Amino acid sequence: MKKGDVIAMAAGGTGGHFFPAQALAEELLEHGYKPLLICDQRTNEFLRGGLAKIDSLKIFAPKPGKSAISNALNFLKLIPVVFRLARLFKDKGVVAVVGFGGYPSFPALMAALRLRIPIYTHEQNAVVGRVNRTFLPFASKLFLSFPHTTKLPAKHAHKSIVVGNLVRKSVLSFSQNKIADHNSFNILVIGGSQGAKIFSDVVPFSIKLLPEELQTRLKIHQQARNNLVMETKRLYKATKSQVEVRGFFENIGELMANADLIICRSGASTVTEIAIMGKPAIFIPLKIATDNHQYYNAKLLSDAGGAIIIDESSLTAELLATTLAEILSSPKRMQGMAKKSGKMAILGAAEKIRKAMGAI
Repeated sequence: MKKGDVIAMAAGGTGGHFFPAQALAEELLEHGYKPLLICDQRTNEFLRGGLAKIDSLKIFAPKPGKSAISNALNFLKLIPVVFRLARLFKDKGVVAVVGFGGYPSFPALMAALRLRIPIYTHEQNAVVGRVNRTFLPFASKLFLSFPHTTKLPAKHAHKSIVVGNLVRKSVLSFSQNKIADHNSFNILVIGGSQGAKIFSDVVPFSIKLLPEELQTRLKIHQQARNNLVMETKRLYKATKSQVEVRGFFENIGELMANADLIICRSGASTVTEIAIMGKPAIFIPLKIATDNHQYYNAKLLSDAGGAIIIDESSLTAELLATTLAEILSSPKRMQGMAKKSGKMAILGAAEKIRKAMGAI
């Protein structure tokens, strides 16, 4: 590959798929390549700032159905999308296509196959997803975020390279901060790009169960679904803590960097960012995540001693309050968790991928 080449990146509409594609786009732009983003309408909220200037195409890609008949109908709907993308790739002179998983990446990879354009895939989670498994036989490389990734067919394991997850420069700009050893604590509660209703239902009540003296020492930033922001604020009024609740935080990187403890889901990007910033976390994996991949993502930091996993089915205000009290009562323990979390960070994924693709 040479500078000026067009490289397409196809990503599903959730932040977990899209942010890594954004990170690679930033890397390619910096080195003189022309990234082309293939995504769906759900990415509108992410296409901001400099990213809005990158050439992109939004496509229709139906979500996989629950029956063979619905999947067959969805496949038929994808045929015109594949031909449209094939024409686009040919007109643009695309030299490689990188799939980041999620169903919108399927037609882009199909179009690449039709034109015999080299395919690369990146798996953000600790379990190889369905789309990446489907295209693995045809891929030049499969880039992995986590060591010991499951559902990786042995006969294709030689194609895999552990590079880590791709992280936006806005996150990488924050170095690992020392965890507080003082009498006040910053707690960040985030539910991923789509929010998490269960956090609004449980976290305010768990804070209320803490001793009032401890409540007064907490400053909490919580992301809530837009339709739950007002109700979540109301529930927090029964506590003694300083609280800010929003549907979206523009400065999420800064909030993560300043947090002493993070309560969150365990999407791949979230886990990666927590490790890079060296933060202790309480993970509540999404129980309906495909192949239970959020649990396996969280397990990396949990096994290292940097995080605690609470099963969503077991989550109660009482259990979370007990866990919070145990962690917050020992700043030394928090610092130990932070150090262990930070040791699991794998940096430089975007550069590794660029070089492995033969880009200079």
